[in-house]
Amino acid sequence: MQTLLLVAPLEKLDSPVAQYLQRGEVDGAIFLQLHKDSLIKLLAKQNLPLVVNGTPHTSNPFSYVDSDNAGGAFAAVRHLVEKGRKTIAMITGDLDNTAAEQRLDGYLAACQELGLPKVKGLVAEGDWSREAGIQHAQNLMQKHPDLDAIFCSNDVMALGAIAAILEAGKSVPEDIAVIGFDDSYLAQNSHPGLTSVRQDIVGLGMEAANMILALVHGDEVHSEILPCELVIRETA
Repeated sequence: MQTLLLVAPLEKLDSPVAQYLQRGEVDGAIFLQLHKDSLIKLLAKQNLPLVVNGTPHTSNPFSYVDSDNAGGAFAAVRHLVEKGRKTIAMITGDLDNTAAEQRLDGYLAACQELGLPKVKGLVAEGDWSREAGIQHAQNLMQKHPDLDAIFCSNDVMALGAIAAILEAGKSVPEDIAVIGFDDSYLAQNSHPGLTSVRQDIVGLGMEAANMILALVHGDEVHSEILPCELVIRETA
């Protein structure tokens, strides 16, 4: 069996990679970070074995593996509340992405369940970039002088938020605590050390590979959600 890695956008059904997959020249496919389900719907009709890394947008019976994004976000907010934080903002990722949606759901569920006061304007939609973290952190600090924590949907935005906080003359975590998501290389090597929600990246890849091999051989598989872990460092 040969393994082919294609790194290309797959949003358009007439893209070269999409057409290649539709010609039936592969035995199965693993998709990463889909923003739309149109291509996998089409391929599923052709009975091509498929595994999606990330929860699909639709309720179609695609096999997928994902992190417990909502649970990870809930754990982050719970940690902040346990540390005495009361005005906790969130900078989300692009909300046409299911991971961003699920992390927002976890944040909102934690705020409600843990009894945080309802404050308008504490959620800002970002785009996963450092610039979004900087801009939204600046806006949140201006609009909410009592802001004492920011949860970001990835580590890149979290580091941008920290830069904005320090530029404003505030300290992290004494004035404003910050938590990211992914526990990426950036989080592990930042100064101060970034508290972050760790995804089991290796586990996700292994599970996706095992699932596609099983499907190719005609076996039944079930979608899997892998737990996240809050890694506590200096920023929260």
